[in-house]
Amino acid sequence: MEIEFLICLLLAEFKLKKDREILKYYTAKRVDREGIKWINKHPQYVKNIDGEIIVDKVCSVKSSVTYDTYENRLVKYIIKSIIKKLNLVKKNYEKESSIVDEKIKKSIEAMIYKLGRHLNYSFLKGVGDIYTMNSLSLVLNMSPGYKDVYKYYIMLLKGLMIREYIFKISMKDLAILYEYWCFIKLNSILREKYNLVKQGIIKFNNRGLTVTLTKGEETRVEYQNPKNGEIYSLVYNKKFKYDNIPTTPQMPDSILSLSKVGSNTIFKYVLDAKYKINPAVVDTDYYNKYRSPGPEEEDINTMHRYRDAIVYENKNNKNFERMVFGAFVLFPYSDEEKYKEHHFYKSNEKVNVGGLPFLPGSTKLVEKLIDDLINNSFESAFEDSVFQGGTYEYLDQVKFDDKEVLVAPLSSKEQLDINLKYNFYHIPYKNIKSSGIKFKYVAIYQSIKKFDKEAGIHYYGRIKGFEIVKRKDIKEIPKDSDELYVKFEIEEWNKLERPITCGPFGVTNRIYTNLFLLKNAKNVSELCIKTKEDYRLYLELKRLYEHQEEFLKVNINSKMIDENTKITGFKIGNLTIFINEGYYNIYKDDILRDKIPIEEFSKRPNAIIKRIRREIQQ
Repeated sequence: MEIEFLICLLLAEFKLKKDREILKYYTAKRVDREGIKWINKHPQYVKNIDGEIIVDKVCSVKSSVTYDTYENRLVKYIIKSIIKKLNLVKKNYEKESSIVDEKIKKSIEAMIYKLGRHLNYSFLKGVGDIYTMNSLSLVLNMSPGYKDVYKYYIMLLKGLMIREYIFKISMKDLAILYEYWCFIKLNSILREKYNLVKQGIIKFNNRGLTVTLTKGEETRVEYQNPKNGEIYSLVYNKKFKYDNIPTTPQMPDSILSLSKVGSNTIFKYVLDAKYKINPAVVDTDYYNKYRSPGPEEEDINTMHRYRDAIVYENKNNKNFERMVFGAFVLFPYSDEEKYKEHHFYKSNEKVNVGGLPFLPGSTKLVEKLIDDLINNSFESAFEDSVFQGGTYEYLDQVKFDDKEVLVAPLSSKEQLDINLKYNFYHIPYKNIKSSGIKFKYVAIYQSIKKFDKEAGIHYYGRIKGFEIVKRKDIKEIPKDSDELYVKFEIEEWNKLERPITCGPFGVTNRIYTNLFLLKNAKNVSELCIKTKEDYRLYLELKRLYEHQEEFLKVNINSKMIDENTKITGFKIGNLTIFINEGYYNIYKDDILRDKIPIEEFSKRPNAIIKRIRREIQQ
């Protein structure tokens, strides 16, 4: 609290004090209305001398600054109270301890000395004592220093006061207690890896610290991923009411909401605590189906209901779309290894609906699930579920057969300024004759040789029209030549939000790509990705090294890129993935670790990516 006390002393609150005194008229500096009233009540001081009215004495008002305010009196009282407590601690310590540690004693004395100086050598010396505790003023609620001093004083005075009924000594509903424990433990798991941004479990007010976790009331805790800035929130008793969904209201125990880099969709997952388990007694229907203890079938059906019933209306197309991407029952069971063979554990990966054991000492499967949900890209989240909100955002990004963008270089640095000024681009007809003019956009490639630090792809524009002309007819950049050129008229040149860098690569005379890659690529080599599967794999690898891009490289078969250039694989640290004859061959330290058919990857991308991720993380 030392810093807060210093802030109070430096930014001290004060008020203007008005003092009145009776003075000779020639010494008075100011007379207000109250002074005039005083003269009317004391006519003996008004004299008529030779027809001139003279006031002999007046009631003058004098303004002065005073620090004797309620807030400063409270600060003084707080300091005196702390000094009193410290003296009591010191006295009891010396009395009850068999061996007195001089360091502890001197530390207490130093604190008393510092606080005493605040009282004796500051404006607080002239501040009066406080006798009544009024309601909190705006100064104590908002003013720098004062609000923190008051807050810490209440914390010192009262400490942690548990005010929710679940902590009272009485009979408890174990199912409710299990819900509370699950929510608190889930937060503990998230807190180990991610930065806490906002918490709503413990709150501070003028009564002290209170725990606000209450059945039926919403509680939210937010975290941030330090690697990529993504925001995650865990909400207890999230209410989906009639005005939000078209059918019946829903209120699952806990909702994990994840933002993903590259997507505007918020991915929600239900984690519902159920304090019950089917023991799978021999010869029962449950035993005959599943062979081992697990969650009740009705609870799994509830998870399906949550996923289907919790929807939102897409404002763009007015369609209702599901916002829950997965729903999982948390139930009390300790044998995690045995449960891995259960039908409802395997269903987690297949349809993102199932159950997981969750008890003190048995949290590994839940921790793994949370890691997978967070580490998956938004493509993985879409493919783990079917027809979720934002599906069209995903499908629009995988048209890799489109050659809608021509990427072509410049013959000189001056050409860039002229092209941008007059909204056109020209290229020899022979360079694009074989492929035809089917593209819709032109992107300008600025070579390292001509542009040095400004090299890369910065500008692109939509083609408004084109004509085939002789080179000498392009008047903006004169040249005496009869060679045929294509002159593209550009609607408007746009600047990429993030320029595409060259790295060690260059572009010969042209390449073709799609608009999605143009807007999302960081390096020109990424424009050589030709299939959805290759891009999907690259996106997952890039996600793992979001802020360590030097570890991830796209390997291509030539440093000078043209329309026939292909990627040969990816390199991540000491792990290399080669694309060869329909397979992803994974090498680590030059040793073949896995061989994955690309056809299998296209059918089960999420499962294959988990295999690759395990190789990277080992």
